[in-house]
Amino acid sequence: MLFYVLHIEGIVSKRFLPDCNTERSRIRMNAKRYYFRLKKPLPELCIDYGKRPPKRDSLRTFAGEFTFHNEEYRFAVGDERGPISDGVLHSIATFLEARPEDIAVPTSDQPERLLNNASDIFLRGWTFIQGLFARDFMVHDRSHLRNDDEVKKAAEDINLGLGWQIAIDMKHDPSDRYTEEELHELASRSSGMSLSEFQETLLGWWRVNPRTTMAAYGRNNTRLGATCLLPITDLAFDRIRRGEIGIRDIHKNDICLQEQSFLLVGCGDRAHAVNDDMRKITKSLASCLLSQLAHAVEPGREREIRGLSFASTTVARERLTSGGFEPLPTRLKGTKWDLHEFHPNNPGGVGLVKGILIARQKMKI
Repeated sequence: MLFYVLHIEGIVSKRFLPDCNTERSRIRMNAKRYYFRLKKPLPELCIDYGKRPPKRDSLRTFAGEFTFHNEEYRFAVGDERGPISDGVLHSIATFLEARPEDIAVPTSDQPERLLNNASDIFLRGWTFIQGLFARDFMVHDRSHLRNDDEVKKAAEDINLGLGWQIAIDMKHDPSDRYTEEELHELASRSSGMSLSEFQETLLGWWRVNPRTTMAAYGRNNTRLGATCLLPITDLAFDRIRRGEIGIRDIHKNDICLQEQSFLLVGCGDRAHAVNDDMRKITKSLASCLLSQLAHAVEPGREREIRGLSFASTTVARERLTSGGFEPLPTRLKGTKWDLHEFHPNNPGGVGLVKGILIARQKMKI
């Protein structure tokens, strides 16, 4: 058994975590997560315990069934000494062969990854992203969805990603305060659509154009999220822009195989479920979006594209404004989400155009 000292509403109490995979999974999903600060920076603790300071990936091997967040490593080795989550503390304690309560104290502070995720490449903008893909662009074979069940799963990922981001906006750590059902409920209350309704909507679009929804995968076949991007008619674009129609009002006649106007419906990551850093996750999502646009935009007309999306969360707003989208004075019908519009002449817009050209070249289309 692993012995932890946790702080609950100002009272120190003891908690035992059994060495049981099922129990650990239940605790991670249903219990409130606690955070800690090391009593000394990790290099100093290593001196005290006669250990050589470990590299991040080496330390990660001690996580076992706990989640190890790569971004927290730099806090453990620096003067900040945290905050770090229970998984990182478990790794350090196991590596040092120390009791967690001897090397760390509880804190009410939250890790930076919950407040400002610097490894999210969408926040760097499309100019940065297309520079990455100039050297290394890949769309996983499984990203192209083959049947209704895969589309429904992709819709679920997008919905969960929305719920996850809403929880973060509420200053909560969604990985432990919410079940997946509760995250879906948060998303549904914000969008005005139930999960099943959202799934059926994406299915209808996918049957018209199979590239409207894609699943993001890592090199190790881990599912990392999903994207939904619609090439739409100019009429549908203008009506959405004016706030006259919303998501549930977009029908098969509004969907095109190729068109210069697009609606970015969703870009949902599975940070709530996968043990991977956001750089890898968002890079995989970005490759899906560029693949969708490379097929949707008529060759030679990349600089004529225009796009719409909506700021459903703080993360969504930051991603949009970093990527060539500018806010409009209207909201998406049926929601409180501010619409944003993309144009190549907007700040950062040319990076997306170059990304489309790179994707088309790499995919030979």
